[in-house]
This record gives sequence, structure tokens and C-alpha cells, in this order.
Amino acid sequence: MSSGEQHDHMSAPTQAGSTPATGSGAGTTLGLGAAVGIVGAVLGLLPWIVTGMHLPLQNLWETSVADERDMPIAFLPFNQYFLTFLAALLLTGAGIVGVTARRLHPRVGRQGVFAAFGGLLLVQVVAVVQTTVVTTAGLGMDRTVGTGGAISASEIYVVALVVGSALTVLLGAGLVLLLALAPDGVAVVALAVVAVALAEWLRGFVLPPATLSTGLQSTIAGWAWWVAPVVVGLGIAVTGVRSAGRVVGVLVALVVLLVGPALLTAVDGAAGMRVLAPYPLELVAFGSGLFGDVLGRGLVAVVLAAVIGWVGIALLRRRPTGRRSTGLRASDPPSSGTPSSGAR
Repeated sequence: MSSGEQHDHMSAPTQAGSTPATGSGAGTTLGLGAAVGIVGAVLGLLPWIVTGMHLPLQNLWETSVADERDMPIAFLPFNQYFLTFLAALLLTGAGIVGVTARRLHPRVGRQGVFAAFGGLLLVQVVAVVQTTVVTTAGLGMDRTVGTGGAISASEIYVVALVVGSALTVLLGAGLVLLLALAPDGVAVVALAVVAVALAEWLRGFVLPPATLSTGLQSTIAGWAWWVAPVVVGLGIAVTGVRSAGRVVGVLVALVVLLVGPALLTAVDGAAGMRVLAPYPLELVAFGSGLFGDVLGRGLVAVVLAAVIGWVGIALLRRRPTGRRSTGLRASDPPSSGTPSSGAR
């Protein structure tokens, strides 16, 4: 037997044996990533799950329903008074998936990150579709007067909710990729978007939308507002300002923190003003007024986040060099290659 044939016979079992191991490793990576996406998406829905998941009462519902417990189960709260809460459920789930995927990136690689991305999309798309079917079935489609044309008010209502939810799902999917794979200066901006949603998400546990509240509930729900600047400040501390890209990212994150809560408040307030629905200009003016009122409080949040970030950066700089933070990105796994000749 020639040396070449002997080499082929000896290497074939090794190659054959390595294939299942590689496939098994890839399967584990994909499975872990998908699990992160699915679990994170479900955790994002948690404030809605604990309420019982009954579809909120609808103004255009085909039959008269006085008790929300008699409404069908829906995976999302489709209602014009729940818009910011709905967005918070989807975006917070995306944030959980993105941050977790970034921490696991050295272990699962890009394949695992995209598996997490797919798991999140699977859960959220199913939630949007299921809620759309339930809502459409209960509304008097094609029976309510709308614009005076062929489109009914119910159809406009459902289409607006579906389009808004779909755009939010796409935004969340983009946030997952940015949080998991983007450089630190970009990831901190994505973190700021999630932080704004997280504050509303936490409020949902204590004071769900369109519910009567006690003074204690309102006080506790008000504390949730401070979560966003704290999260952004911690993100700034970890990111640091050691490069121009990170400085720009930090500044944009602070702008998001300033504008985000005011924008959510304006949209939420305008959407709840049914009396102004036939008057778009008045509705925009009302929302603009709310935006300006909340913007002042956003300045306080920006200052708080900047102070937390500055203190955090100073503390991290005082840590030993070997343990100093290298930003939001998890460190790469140690090389398993052959030791160099000098180390032998």
C-alpha cells in the first residue's frame, strides 16, 4: 500500500467521526440561540401575561361587552389606549434578546445570534397574527361607518394597529442585531431605545393602561420613569468615551433619552383623544403640546444619565488594567491554537 493510500485510509475515519461532532456543535449553537430569542420574546410579554391577556374593551366591538374578562384571549393588547404599552412589550423583549445574545456571542457566534433573531421574530409575528385574527373576528368589519367611502372605521382601526405593530417588530429585530453585533458606539444607542421602552414595560406591572389606580400605584409607577436614565448611564459607563465613535454614540443615546419618553407620551395622549380624531391638525397640535410638556423632564433624565456615566467611567478607570472593561462587547474566547515555539 502506498503512503498516499495509507494516509487516506487513516484519515477517513477521523474525518467521518468529526462530522457528527461539528454538526452537533452547530445544532447546539442554533438551539441555544433560538431558545434565547423565544424566551426573551416571551419575557417581553410578561406584563401583559400577568394581566390575564384578555383583549382590552373595544369601542367598535360588534357586541356589547361590559367586563374585560369576557373578551377573548389575545397575545397582544390591541387598543388605541395601549399603544405605548404595546410597543414596550415588543421592544423590551427585543432588548432582552439583544443584550443576552451580545453576552453569548463569543460562545454562539453569528449563527447563534441570527438564531436568536429568528426566535424573537417567530414569537412576535405569531403574537401579531393571533391578535389580529381575534380582533378582526370581534369587530363589526364592513358594518361601521368610517370615512364615507368603502373603508369602514373598523378596518382603518385594525390596519393601523397591525401596521404599527409590524413596524415595531421590525424595529425590535433591528435592535437585536445592533445590540448583539454592532460596535459599542452604536450598541449604546440601541440600548437607549430599549431603556425608554423598559420604563413603560415596568410601569405595566404596577399600573396597566386604562386602569384605575391608587395613590401608591401611581407613585410606584412614577419611579419606573427613572429606570431609563439609570440604564443609559450604566451603558455609557461601560461603553466609555475612548474613541470618536463612542463619543458620538453616547451623545446620540442622550438625545434618544431626551426625546423618546416625550414622543411616547405625545403619541399615547393623541391616540386616546377620540374626540379629536376627525380633526388631524388639532390632534397634532394636542400631541405637540404634550411633547413639549414632557421634554423638560427629559432634560433631568439626560443630566442624571450623564452623571452616572461619568462616575462609572471614573470608577472603571481605577480598576486594575487586567480587569478593566473593554466596552459593551463581550471579550472573544481564548485561542485554542497550538502554543508558540517560545512557550514550548
